[in-house]
Amino acid sequence: MRILFFFILTILCSLPALPQQAARVECDRNRNVYTQWSRLSSKQLMSMANHWRCIVNRPDSALICYTIVANRYYGKEQSNDDVKRSIEAINSIGLLYLDDFYDFPKSYSYLLQAKELALKHHYDYFIPSIEMSMLIVEGYRSSFASNKLDLNLVRQYKKSFRKALKQKNWYALQNLFFDLALHCTFHGNDTIFNQEKRVIRNLPLPDTTAWLQYARLLCDGIDAYLQHDRQQSFSYFRQMLGCASRINPGARPTARIIARNYMYLWHLDTAKVDEAIKGVLTNEKEAKEHNLMVHLQDAYFNLQELYKIKGNQRLADKYYILYLETKDNINNSKRLANIGEAGLLFEMQKKHEEAKRLAYEREMQLRIIVCIVVFSVILLFMLGWLYRKYRQVSLQKRSLYDRTQEIIKTQAEKRQLASQVKPEASRPKYESSSLSTVDKQSLFQHIMLVMETAPEVFEPSFTLEKLSQLVDARANNVSQVINENYDGGFYSMLNEHRINEACRRMNDRERYGQFTIEAIAQGVGFKSRSNFSRTFKAVTGLTPSAYQKMSRK
Repeated sequence: MRILFFFILTILCSLPALPQQAARVECDRNRNVYTQWSRLSSKQLMSMANHWRCIVNRPDSALICYTIVANRYYGKEQSNDDVKRSIEAINSIGLLYLDDFYDFPKSYSYLLQAKELALKHHYDYFIPSIEMSMLIVEGYRSSFASNKLDLNLVRQYKKSFRKALKQKNWYALQNLFFDLALHCTFHGNDTIFNQEKRVIRNLPLPDTTAWLQYARLLCDGIDAYLQHDRQQSFSYFRQMLGCASRINPGARPTARIIARNYMYLWHLDTAKVDEAIKGVLTNEKEAKEHNLMVHLQDAYFNLQELYKIKGNQRLADKYYILYLETKDNINNSKRLANIGEAGLLFEMQKKHEEAKRLAYEREMQLRIIVCIVVFSVILLFMLGWLYRKYRQVSLQKRSLYDRTQEIIKTQAEKRQLASQVKPEASRPKYESSSLSTVDKQSLFQHIMLVMETAPEVFEPSFTLEKLSQLVDARANNVSQVINENYDGGFYSMLNEHRINEACRRMNDRERYGQFTIEAIAQGVGFKSRSNFSRTFKAVTGLTPSAYQKMSRK
């Protein structure tokens, strides 16, 4: 007995957790479905959504598909086709909240968003379809606010009708015409949309188009009704009912209900109350089956009127109460009453986003200005540093140039003195490598005399042996004397003499002003410009071009 008691207690304690567990399971299932469908393309999702909504009548599943496609607009870069599908999905979400969930503020908010994006991307073809849905919401609000014909709403319908005609958006055109016709005829004005009837009759579409046949039958039925040809008008309305079965499944129930509503007017005029009741009861059943709350409300209102005519007050009161309940269900504080607030909130959100964008742009401009100022300061500092370095290099070059000029001047003086010295007619031969100090001094003076006066020095083939021949001495003695009196040996001395001569020629603009650096280099014994430039820089500290430029100032 005790075991049974504990078993029952355990079951009772687990019961409250069952609804929560079921909710978690349902939530997990929806999450898994969303994850799986997110991998599909936007085209596949739109096709699935239309199937769920129009064929299977599963608006919740359609909403998931539309939401995935709509959210992709704010994701990664999309193609033009995907952007169009995202805008179409946002519009479809608005229609779902309008026709299936009857959340009018939310519907209006999505429709405003869809219109904003369509205008932004210049997809003018979508505008009439979106405006059509928005006008349906406005029409509901107008109908609940007053029983009179809303002329401002009629003008908006006509304006959107012209847009749809211009864009050749036949889907929007047909629905705008039907809504305009219903709004006008059920408020007792059948002539205000005559111009739109002429457009429908003259559309460049084949007569086999189901909705076009339906629309033209409506035009013919209304015209016959206005001409008091009751029998012919009823025939047109009955043909409308048959034609509705060929319209696409999503619009088929509404098309049948509209046709029966016009037949209802004919039955009232001909006092066929029982036939009218029969048609309205069919409308009630179809409106319930497809969750068409507005048409269900109209059905309840018509039934209470019909039963009042028949004198059945009990049924008249019953349907009047149902009418009030349905109207209150549609027109509660969370629906039609908040449409204006939804529009205001959308505009406020746009202003907020615009303010955020402007603030972001101002911040970016400020950052750019700061970066420009910092860059300018750094640039000025760098320019100052470069100018300072340039001045230092210029002064250094000037110093080197001046020093070279002094060397050239000294060499010129030596050359002048050397020209006045006459070498002895005969010089003793150096039989031994051991030279006395006097012999070394005499030989070095002779070497310097030759270097300053002999033109052979500037021949490319000039060597130590040729110098030895010119001074009439052994090559090893010449080399010994040069090495003891001149750092770097024979070739260092030779290069210095040649570079000094090159500098002198660069300074002599009158005789050598038309000579190129290559010509001057070859004239002083260098075979290549690269070797000349390297030697010139080593001797003077300047490049030949820099020296030549300074010599011309």
